[in-house]
Amino acid sequence: MAKDHYVPQFYLRTFQIPTEPGLIYLYRRKSRVRKITIRKVAQAEDYYDLKRNDPTVDKAGVDNLMGMSERKAAPIVQHLLTASSLTLSDDERTYLSWFVALLGSRTPFVRESIASIQRALHNRDIKKMLRDDNEIAAMISEHPEQSPEAIKRACQAFLEGDLELTFGRGGETEDWLMAQQLQFANILVEVIRNKHWNLIETNNSRSFLTSDNPVATMPSPFHRTARPLVMSMAIFFYPSRQNGHCGLRTESWLTKSSKSIETRCRSFSSTQLPNVMSQFFRMLNRRNFNGC
Repeated sequence: MAKDHYVPQFYLRTFQIPTEPGLIYLYRRKSRVRKITIRKVAQAEDYYDLKRNDPTVDKAGVDNLMGMSERKAAPIVQHLLTASSLTLSDDERTYLSWFVALLGSRTPFVRESIASIQRALHNRDIKKMLRDDNEIAAMISEHPEQSPEAIKRACQAFLEGDLELTFGRGGETEDWLMAQQLQFANILVEVIRNKHWNLIETNNSRSFLTSDNPVATMPSPFHRTARPLVMSMAIFFYPSRQNGHCGLRTESWLTKSSKSIETRCRSFSSTQLPNVMSQFFRMLNRRNFNGC
C-alpha cells in the first residue's frame, strides 16, 4: 500500500527543524509537542487510489494530478520564500492558484465535511417527504411487504430522531467524495486566481504555523448566517529561510461560487433520493419498531 500525502512533503519541508532536516514538530490537542519525520505526517494509505473496479479507469489518476500540481508549484513557492515582492507571470499565478485550490480541497477534513453535508441533506429531504401524507400513502402502496402501521411507526421514529440515515463509507463512496473534492478545487481555483494577492512577512521572531488542513478560507465580514458562506480570503503560510516568515493572502468578495457549491449539493441530494429511500426500507427491514 502506498502512503499518499494530502499535504505535500516539499511544502512540509519548509517547516522542518533547521538543525534536523526531515523532522518537524507535531502538535495534537491534549498531547505534548514531539518531533516526527515528514514522511509520517499528513498522509494516509492509498488516500488517492480510486476504488472503482473498472479497467478503463486509471486508479492512480488523482495521485498523478496532485504530483503534477506539486511539481509546477514547488519552484514558485521556493522563489517566494526569498522574494522581496510578489511578482509572478500569468502561468506562475495559474500554477500557484491550482496548487492552493487543491491544497484547500484535498484533505480529510474537507472530505469529512462533504460527507457530513450529504448526510444532513439526505436526512433533511427524507424528513420533508415523511411530513407529506401523500408521500407516506405512496410508500405504503409501493411496499406491500410492510404493514402500514410499521411504515408509519418507522416514519415517526425518523422524524423524532430515533432513526437516522447513515452515509456508508469505503469503496466507491470514497471515489465520489474525492470527485466532490476535485469539483470544489475547480471552483476554488477561479476564486483564488481572480483575487488580489498580498505577500505577508512577519517583522518579529514569531513563526507562521501550518496544519493538516493548511488553507484557511474565511467568511466575508458581510456574511449573514441565513446566506450561503461567502469567502473573502484564502490563506496559506510557509516559512522563509532568509527573510523571516511569509504568507500568501488573497482577498476579494465572492458569492457566486459558494452558491454554486450549495446548488450542486442540493441537486445531488434530490437525484439520489430513490437510493436513499431504498436504504430507508433496508433499515426498516432490519429493525423492530413495535416499541416506537
